[in-house]
Amino acid sequence: MKRVARRLAALYPARWRRRYGDEFDALIEDSPPGWRVVVDVFKEALNMRIRALSLGALGLLLAGMIARSGGGSILLLIVMLASLSSVLAAVAFFFNGERRLAGRVFYRWSIGAAVYLAIVVVGAMLPRDAILRTGAPYCEDDWCMSFDRIDKTPTGAGVSYRLDVRLFSLANHGLRSAKGASVYLTDERNRRFPLVYDASAIPLDVALEPKEPVETSLTFDVPSDAKDLFFAGGMDHIRYASFMIGSPDLLRQPILKLRIQ
Repeated sequence: MKRVARRLAALYPARWRRRYGDEFDALIEDSPPGWRVVVDVFKEALNMRIRALSLGALGLLLAGMIARSGGGSILLLIVMLASLSSVLAAVAFFFNGERRLAGRVFYRWSIGAAVYLAIVVVGAMLPRDAILRTGAPYCEDDWCMSFDRIDKTPTGAGVSYRLDVRLFSLANHGLRSAKGASVYLTDERNRRFPLVYDASAIPLDVALEPKEPVETSLTFDVPSDAKDLFFAGGMDHIRYASFMIGSPDLLRQPILKLRIQ
């Protein structure tokens, strides 16, 4: 048990180990054998780490901001795990009889989580309207789309829009896909006009090799009374990236909304 207790000392902050490491080893050596010493060492290590862990939700807030600026998904995962550690630590303290400490930890975590969730919701409500420009890349993470051409063909019930698009990946390795995404046209009355199935077109969720573009087309049938048209796209389910600040997924809003001129 003493050997286990010494290994658990790695959980203590490095600064503390440098200052009190020798005294700690001597204390462990003089302690009676048994699981009690292991439990005490682990409990005190959690107690020292708890202040940093209780800031996990605040770290989640900062990570979300960084993630929207690019490259923050791994950092978001790390601080989400830190946030989860705060909750688990609170539970451990509660069942260890230290209910006041558990309450303080959970209270701090809940405030941070509530603030973060509020900012995510506000960020999801921000407008995303822009002008659709041919040749310009529109990216979500490292999956990208650009529009090469827009054709309009009159039909008996309205107009058929055909958008020639180029799909490509900015990733350096691994396949990328828009699986789970949906695209549609919408008008000034927020009516949605879904993608028309075309067996000859490469599907939007095709797996993309790094740096290799794929050309395909998207077709939509629009009634004649539709005026201001937008190309919109988003996810049809909640995902990991939905919890990044600025993501509209939680409110089921489109990630991309481009006005067709």
